[in-house]
Amino acid sequence: MSQKQAADHYNINRSTIKRRLKNDLPIKPRRSTVFTSDEEMALKSFRQSIFANNIKRARAAIDETVITQYIDNLSDLTEDVPPDRIYNYDETCMSDDPGRSKIICSRGCKYPERQQSGKKIVVGDNLSPHLSLNVVKLCEKNDIKCVCLPPNYSNLTQPLDIAYFRSLRAKWRDIFTKWKQSEAGKRVASLPKDQFPMQLRTVLDEIQPSLSKNLKAGFKKAGIYPANKDEILCRLPKQDRSVKLDLVGGAFLAHVNEKRREFIKPLVKKKKIQVALGRSITAADILPQEKVTSTSCSKSKKRKKMVNSGKIQGPPKKTSRKKRSR
Repeated sequence: MSQKQAADHYNINRSTIKRRLKNDLPIKPRRSTVFTSDEEMALKSFRQSIFANNIKRARAAIDETVITQYIDNLSDLTEDVPPDRIYNYDETCMSDDPGRSKIICSRGCKYPERQQSGKKIVVGDNLSPHLSLNVVKLCEKNDIKCVCLPPNYSNLTQPLDIAYFRSLRAKWRDIFTKWKQSEAGKRVASLPKDQFPMQLRTVLDEIQPSLSKNLKAGFKKAGIYPANKDEILCRLPKQDRSVKLDLVGGAFLAHVNEKRREFIKPLVKKKKIQVALGRSITAADILPQEKVTSTSCSKSKKRKKMVNSGKIQGPPKKTSRKKRSR
């Protein structure tokens, strides 16, 4: 493309194109400077680099002469030394703070990386030590639904029991057996506490590649996601409905049913949250049980206090009479 065609195409004056090609640019009207433009750019680059790297004065004082002297002396020292006998030592620190990063979240939000918008579901056992009133209130506040598993069916409905704990225990037995057969394991009767974290880390590293796949399969086999009751029903013991009950005596059936009722009779001492299976637990489900417990405790304390004060007479004390000596 010629100069005239470029001027017509880009709508630029032809004289401007000529000056740019000849590098005949006009000098800016200003006073003469002490340094040239190249020297000024070099000083600017040095100033920016030294402050950006935060170089200390003692480190900045090292020049080419010092480095040359160091390498010459080192080469003389390592002339007849094989490389596998040259070592290096230094110290460093491992910080427990990963640093800060800028994110967008609500002001005053704690642990924003753990915040998940929308409804969450937590599936677990229906045991009172696992749940409390404060925990359920926090779950309701954060839109978390607590769902209880059917009792005594954890082998069929608990994803961790199905897909994780079994493989974890099997791998742990293998690793522990290998350690027990080693020289260090033969000297002690049981696994020392300082060895337990290392062995557990080895187990977790070995099951890590298949962990995600196993957990997904566990939730599917437990019928949780996708929700499918056939996954559980197909693993229940099959009952033979073709048996004719007329061939069995009535007295024997009554005896078996009575024994069954005694066997499945719930224990009164154990605490259990009364909530429908598969439903979310609310604070109202726990409050009545805590009220009953607190009322019974307060009554027993009140009675004990009244007995000690003498308002309620306790059982008569036995008095022993001394026999008179004749």
